Amino acid sequence: MFSPFVKKLMFARQFNMEDGKIEFLGDRELLLPVGLVTEFQAFDEDKTYLLAKKSCIAELERMTAKLGVKGPELVKNLTEIYEAFGLGRIEIKDFDVKNGRAIINISDSPVARDYIRKNKSSKHETCNFIAGMLAGIGESIFNKNMEAKEVKCIAKGDSVCQFIVK
Repeated sequence: MFSPFVKKLMFARQFNMEDGKIEFLGDRELLLPVGLVTEFQAFDEDKTYLLAKKSCIAELERMTAKLGVKGPELVKNLTEIYEAFGLGRIEIKDFDVKNGRAIINISDSPVARDYIRKNKSSKHETCNFIAGMLAGIGESIFNKNMEAKEVKCIAKGDSVCQFIVK
């Protein structure tokens, strides 16, 4: 169920779920229903994107300091953490360090699935929150201002949600 990296964090007591608490790298985390995210998006997509991006940048700064990893190792660890937190299965299709660009596919996006559950389908991409997170991750990894755009979405009938980060 958990990747070797996440199991290692659990063994080192850096990822705990007990006594009514979820802790990750020494900080409390909160398990929330995905519907809360989709409701935030429905209220204000732009602010949801910016908040997810800003939060991800701050979290990654903290994580890299605690884990002491950067570059490809950080990307691999983030993929495993992302999946452990229930954000879908991530596949990096392209990772161009020289040009500061990445193409990322996410299968089984909980945001897209919640949108489908509530609305059946969509004519546009629905994973603004995830796009904001990926922009923050990109900014932290490439060390420059990055944006992420969802170009395919499960809620539109695509097989995956695909994001271009640049």
